[in-house]
Amino acid sequence: MAKLTKRRLEQILTEELGLRDVYCELDASGGRIGGHLVSSSFRRMHHQSRHRRIYDALEAEFGPGAEDLIGMIFTYTPEDWQCYKDMRDQELEETPPRRKRKTG
Repeated sequence: MAKLTKRRLEQILTEELGLRDVYCELDASGGRIGGHLVSSSFRRMHHQSRHRRIYDALEAEFGPGAEDLIGMIFTYTPEDWQCYKDMRDQELEETPPRRKRKTG
């Protein structure tokens, strides 16, 4: 099975799925690629349908077991993504800074 790169995954997700207004925030970790995928094409589509389309596209490209190439991919509409970013930013603002440990 061919190696999957972030660039190739973005290409599969945008071109082969025919997604519109795409934003990808992907990262490679532990030999897998995962992250966040935002598209207006996800409106009125259930989360399970979104992921089934992703896995189907990967399987068509790489064959059976292609889902092993990716980690978690979270899918959002642009509106969902904005809510997620707002919540994430708020959590960062509310998290107190860590105290440095004294050594010695």
